[in-house]
Formats: sequence, C-alpha cells, structure tokens
Amino acid sequence: MKEISHKIISKIRFIYSYIKSLVYGFLWRKKFEKSQSFVIFLGYPRSGHSLIAALLDAHPNIVMGMEWGLLPHLKMGYSQNQVYASIIQNSRRFQKRKNNVWTGYSYKVENSWQGSFDELHVIGDKFGGRTSIMLYENPDLLQLIETRLKLPVKYIHVIRNPFDVITTMTRRSFEKLNKTGEPGNLELLPFIKNYFNRVETVSRLKDNSNLDIYDLYHEDFILQPGSQLKSLLNFLGVNYTDEYINDCEKIVYKEPHKSRQNIEWTKDLIQFVESRIKKFGFLQRYSWNH
Repeated sequence: MKEISHKIISKIRFIYSYIKSLVYGFLWRKKFEKSQSFVIFLGYPRSGHSLIAALLDAHPNIVMGMEWGLLPHLKMGYSQNQVYASIIQNSRRFQKRKNNVWTGYSYKVENSWQGSFDELHVIGDKFGGRTSIMLYENPDLLQLIETRLKLPVKYIHVIRNPFDVITTMTRRSFEKLNKTGEPGNLELLPFIKNYFNRVETVSRLKDNSNLDIYDLYHEDFILQPGSQLKSLLNFLGVNYTDEYINDCEKIVYKEPHKSRQNIEWTKDLIQFVESRIKKFGFLQRYSWNH
C-alpha cells in the first residue's frame, strides 16, 4: 500500500513540476533570448563540482542548477524553455531555502547574483558524477542534449586526485549505511570500479572532437582560484569584474584536502590504482604521493 501511495505521489509531483515548467518557460521565454551556451559538468563525485557551480552561479550572466538533473528531465520530455525555467527556479531555491549550503559546506558568495541573474548568457546544471554514469550507460543521450537544447554545449570536466575521490566516495557510502567501525580495502573495491567506469566514459567523450570540454584540476583551482576562475570564464565566453573574482576567492578553502589518508590503503591496492591512472592522459599527473 505504501509503495502504491509513493508512486501516486511521485506521479502527481512530476505532473505538477512539468506543468509549472511549461508555464514559466512560456512566461520567461524573453529572458532566454540572449543565452549563448549550456554548461554540463562531467566527472566524478566528491571532486569539487559544487564549489565551481556555486561560483559560476554568483556571476550576473550565469545561472547554475545544483543537481537539478538535466538528463533525466530531457528523457521525460522537457523542452528547452522548460529546462531553463526549471534550472532558474532550482538556483533560486538553493539560495533561498538552503542559503547556499551543500553537504555541510557554505558556498555563499557575498555581493553576488546567486539565485538570480541580470542578463542570461550561460545556463547549466551541476550533476557531474551522475551525468558521467548516465552517458556511460546510454551514449545516445549526447544526441538528445544537442537536439533539445538548441545551444552550443560546453562541458566542464572537474578532476581531483583519484585516491581522494575514491576514499571519499567509500566513506560517504559507509556513513549512509550507518556501518560501525572504519571502511577497509574491501569496501574500496566497488568504488574503484565505479570511479574508473566514469573515467572511461569521459575518456571516450574527450576522443569525440565535436565536444567542447574544459579540464579543470581541483588542486590547481584551490591553490590559484582567481586565475583558474578567470580561465574558466574565458572558456565560457563571459566577462567578469575584479570585484566578482575577489568575492569568489574568499570562499575557497586554503589547500586541497588529502582525504586518501582517511583510509588505510594497502600497497598492492595503491599500485593497482596507479596502474589504472597511467592509462589516461588527463590523470597521469596523479599518484598516491601527488
């Protein structure tokens, strides 16, 4: 009975959201006319996507959704205007209801346009880890993105040390399951596989010369947020002020967190992951020690 009730409630919510997006997509259609590109995040969970998306959302000409879920909604039949209207509402909710706090970390930028915009030039959605898996399972979604959005698509590929990503994925899963004790190497194994499935997907996408993909290294961004953010904005084709860059720099933590040290990795498992890392050019800068 509960399962049936849950399905009915989910269906009602979908219908409500779909109709709402139709209405606002029509009412706000003039606001979308100067849109130049759509941004999609690629990559892996726990890699710093949320920080980058929040900083972009602080720009007066950019709106970023916080895990709204572009691909699932395109599969549901959402049109271009419905997507835009829904992402704008998602950005507003993240600012008003959550005060730009995500997974316990504040991404609030002072004196910014988070949750709003002046003139819309770039719009996108932060759903990097899940997007990579969906494209891995169904590569035909790339064609759906291009035909439905009717805008140039720019991909941001956020990269972090694989050992840190895998460790954090493992620990978060362990915590969600309310397990006692500390995760060990057996718990790491499925997340190593999960991580490199995503890596292989991104590698195939990068081999597609038609895709405009920007590699952003998490550690470089943390150490030089101002110059890294400027480079990213140049890739997106939007102007910026020194005041905006300075305000964004203030919320970036001082140094990268080496979460790999939170689990006792065996030497054999470290060597196995390092052997996998060497197969992908965009990961070759990384090792257990770097």
